[in-house]
Amino acid sequence: HFWLEGYSALGQALRTGRNVGIMSEAPKLRAAVACAAAAAVVLAASVVASQGLALFLERRRREDDHESGDGCSAPQMPLMVPKEQLAPETFDRPGLELRLIRKAEAVLQRRTGSLLVVLECLQDGHNHCAVLRTMEALGVQHVWLISPPPMESKNTLERQRLAEMAATAKRGRVKRYAAQRSEKAWQVDAEQDEQHLAFAKGAERFLSIRTFDDTAACLEALREAGRDVWVTALEQQAQVLAPGAPWLEDNFPAVLPKRLALVLGSEGLGVSDTFKAAADRLVYLPLSGFAESLNVSVAAALAVQLLLQLYARAFPEEELRLPAEELRSLRADWYAKLARSDDEREQYEALVDAPPVPLDDLRRSDMNRRGRGK
Repeated sequence: HFWLEGYSALGQALRTGRNVGIMSEAPKLRAAVACAAAAAVVLAASVVASQGLALFLERRRREDDHESGDGCSAPQMPLMVPKEQLAPETFDRPGLELRLIRKAEAVLQRRTGSLLVVLECLQDGHNHCAVLRTMEALGVQHVWLISPPPMESKNTLERQRLAEMAATAKRGRVKRYAAQRSEKAWQVDAEQDEQHLAFAKGAERFLSIRTFDDTAACLEALREAGRDVWVTALEQQAQVLAPGAPWLEDNFPAVLPKRLALVLGSEGLGVSDTFKAAADRLVYLPLSGFAESLNVSVAAALAVQLLLQLYARAFPEEELRLPAEELRSLRADWYAKLARSDDEREQYEALVDAPPVPLDDLRRSDMNRRGRGK
């Protein structure tokens, strides 16, 4: 009786705006409102619980279907991150024994050779440097370059041309024009170039880079290496590279080749028609704005991260790692590069076939970040 009375009174109060809160005068009404409120909470909780249970059971059903091969549900998207990184215990810190090669060992264990990235005729040195740095950070070991650009930006190259014009021009007006334009923001570009070059050289030290003079030679080498070729493209026949796309769902994980080359093209023209004609698949990174395309370094980061997630779902971790022979070769090379003295070089060389335990986490210690604004 109290519940019904309170429920009715509560509904009337909500419609009329009359206060029926805990300060109401009638004790019966207060009790009734309390009962109605409690009943509403219980009802809401039961609805939420039932929906949550339904979602949980549906998710388990999809997982079971995928594991048993009976379903074609969309693949889950785990990050390609080792379990140790999810809850790290061993960190880089000053004074840690063998800290450099323990960090190198962690990087080696996370490197993959399943995905190779091809950069075709990039024009801007800053973009080139950014892609190399990103591929190294994401764990892609192999990057192939076709006619790579100078490391300087296009602006810097233009200012260098103007500076040369100012120095060699015979007409005073041409000299003044070239000098004024070349001096404007020259120092800013030079500093940016120096920073980008430092980042790129740091990445190149630990990447396996191969350079080609033309597209045909690169294509031939990819086929010899047994790589499927996926080309990024804006054409409408390119397949959408995103979770939930039918071409991924219906054939997952068989749709992913174990050895893949992803091709990205120049800033203005994109990938050449030669590469598109030879591609096993054209893929498109879907966008949600009026801009039709992304900066090549941004597109490379998004596409590669997505592919690495797909590969982490499709294949066991050990199948994605570099072969043992390649790992040993890289280990010997990296250990020698990281040694800061002859004694360290000798010590590290002795550990190539018996490497130390890798760190769980690759971040520098907080002490090493002081004063760097990072």
